[in-house]
Amino acid sequence: MAHIVIHGTPVVVIDFPRLPSVNDMIKVAANTHARNRFEQNWRNEGKMVALNWVNKHNYVFAHALIVVRVTRENKIRRDIHNLYCKPILDGFTDAGLWLDDNEQTIPQVLLIYDGVGEPRVSFEIYELDA
Repeated sequence: MAHIVIHGTPVVVIDFPRLPSVNDMIKVAANTHARNRFEQNWRNEGKMVALNWVNKHNYVFAHALIVVRVTRENKIRRDIHNLYCKPILDGFTDAGLWLDDNEQTIPQVLLIYDGVGEPRVSFEIYELDA
């Protein structure tokens, strides 16, 4: 198994007990109103959590690397790439963690399976040099 080594300490780590998956999104995709509500609820969740951090630290990322670490409650095999991060990241943008979530500000988002344990999804955000 390959290992990714990231040097440094994240500026912020934001944890969620779970995140939606692409499969969750597919279940509501046929109904535009339900899909919009689904995405908006997750976007608001991301915004609320990030706002707490932004209000305490008054920090805006110019360039960021986002590492999404997924810890599962059991060994059931899942597709990690089905994790649906977009509404959460949009909520982080709404909260002001960065000015825009385009590829100049966030050139890379890594999804990493972190094993079995207390289920959570952690967003580790690192400041990158310009």
